[in-house]
Amino acid sequence: MEDLNLSANRIRARQTQAEDVEAALTKLDQEQQNGDLDARLKAAGIDNGASDGAKVLARLRAARAENSQPKA
Repeated sequence: MEDLNLSANRIRARQTQAEDVEAALTKLDQEQQNGDLDARLKAAGIDNGASDGAKVLARLRAARAENSQPKA
């Protein structure tokens, strides 16, 4: 009988852990879809906009233009 109780307790613990993981994954998915993570990073001063696609392209084009000009 004791083995049965231990087994049931282990099953409950695994189910609880699986539910916690599922809740965390759902929250992360919602944050990514809503841009909430980006907003929090920006509010914390972490986002400097350097990874914005248009800005990256502009930097690459500027670097290419600079490198293609003849040196005097």
